[in-house]
Amino acid sequence: MPPLHFFIFLFYNMTLHVFNPQHDMALAANQWQFTAPKAGRQLAEELDWLPSLWAEEGDAVLIHDLLRVQTAIQGLMPLARDVLFLTPNQLAGHDITAVKPWGWDRSIAHDLRRWGVPSHVLPTDDTLDAIREMSHRRWASGHLLPMLRSIGATVVGESTYHETLPTWHSPVVLKSPWSCSGRGVRYALDAAQWERQQTWASQVIHRQGGIMLEPYYRKVCDFAMEFDSTEEGVVYRGLSLFHTHHGGYTGNIIASERWKLDQLSRYVSSNLLEKIKCDICEYILAFLRPIYKGPFGVDMMVVEDEGKYLLHPCVELNLRMTMGHVALSLAERATKMPSLMAIEYNGHYTFNNYLITNDNDKKIIFDWDVHRPNDVAGAEL
Repeated sequence: MPPLHFFIFLFYNMTLHVFNPQHDMALAANQWQFTAPKAGRQLAEELDWLPSLWAEEGDAVLIHDLLRVQTAIQGLMPLARDVLFLTPNQLAGHDITAVKPWGWDRSIAHDLRRWGVPSHVLPTDDTLDAIREMSHRRWASGHLLPMLRSIGATVVGESTYHETLPTWHSPVVLKSPWSCSGRGVRYALDAAQWERQQTWASQVIHRQGGIMLEPYYRKVCDFAMEFDSTEEGVVYRGLSLFHTHHGGYTGNIIASERWKLDQLSRYVSSNLLEKIKCDICEYILAFLRPIYKGPFGVDMMVVEDEGKYLLHPCVELNLRMTMGHVALSLAERATKMPSLMAIEYNGHYTFNNYLITNDNDKKIIFDWDVHRPNDVAGAEL
């Protein structure tokens, strides 16, 4: 039988949280009825409880199987919020007054409406179209990146949109206009690699109308700045230090802001980071205010060029919840830091946290999935 707190929120107005990590693929498809690939569906189902890490007390979280979730989150109690878990067929019986998905797209809006969530708490079709347009990589490359590039000589970055493929002339990264981490990113470091990517690139152009090309940089590290768009304005939430492998997300650092800033200060001045943060808050407000309230992040990276460290201030804009926001939420309650938060896969998706020690080793400090295998590989998200 579910514990008592599953019932005490029964008649309260509440905010519903939804983990839909297939959001970026749904943006690309732009369909009311979208079926994600098997891996995306599995990730969404096995980690559907994830919003309990950042939801407020008394909020609801959409899940698929209550018994599985109750078992999976037993080790979460020190960090998870006291929330109400609801399956789709239970939504119509509750007064949902706000919805906070991982990201807004036509598919999740359609599903929520079909499950009984009232239309007045869901975005309009025009708003969904505006969110999709602003989520296109072309928007960030044509708005945010040029503005941030003007800050100074230590800031770099270039990204161009093409409706037909140009001739290869230098090492480039090819990116789908809408794509999730790791998927939709290819490299062409020489003419031979460029030729091998022709079929894939042509398919992207056919499906999404074009493709993004960016210079290849010698990356030193990935990081992001995380924000919230609120009624009062754009609010900076903190830094996100994360790791990728072959372009795919593998983990985030949970640490104090001071610790993260100390790591980045090896390469980038704190004054430059402060300037970037303030300029993003000021610039993007006018675009977000009419269409979007919620979390978003701007991915960045430190690159090396001729022995100097430079900052790429806008690799992409994620107009949605991010794993960086999850790490920031956990840092408010974690007692052992710094640690590495990782989503891993070996038949089942798991959410794990590893203590980072001085010798760069990692020691698992808690395991939140009964299916966790002995050997795991990083998953793309």
